[in-house]
Parts: sequence; C-alpha cells; structure tokens
Amino acid sequence: MGGSAHVSLTLMVLYAGAGIKGYTMRDPSTWLAGITSAFGMGVSGGLIQQGHDFAGHCVGTAVSATAGVFMTRRWRSLKHPFIPAGLLSVLSAFGVGYNLNKAIEWNDTHW
Repeated sequence: MGGSAHVSLTLMVLYAGAGIKGYTMRDPSTWLAGITSAFGMGVSGGLIQQGHDFAGHCVGTAVSATAGVFMTRRWRSLKHPFIPAGLLSVLSAFGVGYNLNKAIEWNDTHW
C-alpha cells in the first residue's frame, strides 16, 4: 500500500491553475511551466498511490524545486507579483520540504 499523495495532488491542481491563469494572460512561459509542473506532480502522486513511495516523493521534490525556481523568477518580474506566482513559490517551498522529508523517510524504511 502506498503512502499519502495528498500534497502532490493538491500541488498538481494549483500548478494547473497557475498554467490556466498564464494562458488567460497570454503568457506562454507561465502556462507551459504550470501545465508541465502539474503533469509532473500528477506522476508523483500516481507513483505514490501505486506503492512506489520513494520514487514518487523524489519526483515530487524535483518538480516542486523546479516550479519553485520558475515561480520565484516570475514573481520578481511582475508588477503585481504575489498572485499566483508568489503564492506558488511559497507552496513549492513547502512541497520541496514535505516531499524531501518523505523521500528520506521512505528511503530509510526500504534499505
């Protein structure tokens, strides 16, 4: 039985929302990053639910870190930056911390 994928799946929805917001703003880099990050978090959640906890949390850590770097760069380039880029950069930092902690936890139990 797999671990809990609720954080990965929640971030997937939030990243997809950021991608949709980027699409409505006609900003191709934002919608592409949002949609690809959402896809990556979906893969992470799927792996976790299938019982591949360590791999799922490693994927979640990598995707959250990449999305966090992108959102932080985007946050600094906007006039009214906090929504959605600033909020998602903060949530990405949470995602990195959570997924990294869980990856270490699952790594210890499987070795």
